[in-house]
Amino acid sequence: MQRAWAILTALLITLSGAALAQGQDLAGVYRLSRPGTVLTLVIKTDAQGRLSGSLSSTTGARFTLSGVVQQGVGTGRFTGQGGGSFFRAQRRGELLRLSLMEPDAQGKPDPRRARHLVLTRQNAPAPPAAAPAPTARPFTGLPDKPTGQPPAAGRPAPATGELGHPQWGFAFRPPGRWQHRMLPRGVLLGHGSIAGAIIVLPHTAASLQEVQAEMLKGINQGNTRMSLVGPLRRLGSNALEGDYQGFWEGQPARGRGIGTFSPYSGGAMIVAVTTPEKFGRRLSDAARAIARGLRYFKVDVADLVKHFAGYWWRYSGTSALSHETLIYLGPDGTFRDRHEDAANLANRDRAGNVTSQYLGQSQGKGRGRWTVRGTKEQGVILVRRADGSSMEIAYRVKPSRPQKYGAYYFNGRLYHWVTPKQLRDIGY
Repeated sequence: MQRAWAILTALLITLSGAALAQGQDLAGVYRLSRPGTVLTLVIKTDAQGRLSGSLSSTTGARFTLSGVVQQGVGTGRFTGQGGGSFFRAQRRGELLRLSLMEPDAQGKPDPRRARHLVLTRQNAPAPPAAAPAPTARPFTGLPDKPTGQPPAAGRPAPATGELGHPQWGFAFRPPGRWQHRMLPRGVLLGHGSIAGAIIVLPHTAASLQEVQAEMLKGINQGNTRMSLVGPLRRLGSNALEGDYQGFWEGQPARGRGIGTFSPYSGGAMIVAVTTPEKFGRRLSDAARAIARGLRYFKVDVADLVKHFAGYWWRYSGTSALSHETLIYLGPDGTFRDRHEDAANLANRDRAGNVTSQYLGQSQGKGRGRWTVRGTKEQGVILVRRADGSSMEIAYRVKPSRPQKYGAYYFNGRLYHWVTPKQLRDIGY
């Protein structure tokens, strides 16, 4: 039972993007690709924990890396012809968070002037033997809207004995003798005599076809690789289920996934998972019972959409590195964003003259649809991009007296609400 709870906790961490991996080997080749430029970082380690390598760009710039690694965190310097920048590096699965810091007046790294980049590992070790290739075929003939009765009037939020949240759009009663733990983004359930665990998470898919598309993808993040085995099957009028097999955080696992769609859009993803030898009917039947017992209700977010609609802008930078992001949240649910990154590390030539090597400027744009769940103080903005990918922006208001709601932390970074005139004044 303890092992199954550990597997499901790892799943939640993977889905929410939390929990930084500790003690992971930094050695490898990492890249950050943007239109017009590619940064390549090579890190080598030795038995004494010393780091070496290089940072280069398709613009022609190149820097030598030197440093040390302690408890999975690398620190050191990039140096060119007599100059460079301090760095701090830490892995999160197959991603590397690289912080570049300029020296302060005493020549030491200044964290207040740091610029953060996220690079992807290119030569990660091959994963364990993969599950059989998915054989799922597209499901045709799905109804435009699922059948089913709307919830009773006056019962939008979870009632006594039900599990859920007013912002999730559904509630359910746990199967008999299943214990639960409420989590910020879902419900985790376990049973004293049934090996395995079940997690129930809300989603914001706009149709059952979108639910199907997500389930066909399986999960492929970090050391978690679960593939669909066999076709998806219809479960009632508004749900699909499928069997999954693979590895969770490097551990062999088998599971049953159920995706439901609410009459009001959105719904629940239900995942029952355990080790292959422990997977059985009692676990999958419990997941089905939860799916059948879901009660849906409409989540009214009109006031929140109106509150957040507009332009949100963020800028951070130094003479070496800069980043600018603009997010547009349309009152009609349209989403647009653009960002621009620039890196320019100072160097000195052999004569001592200050020069610079340009690591490149990257730009990106995106479009999609958005909605929101939470309160004016904190919650999550849910984005579905035009290419079908999804993104979550956790928000928290910046406190002020009086509270004006003009600045929010989006995924931990401070953004300000700006008017179209202010955008024109700063060059947009």
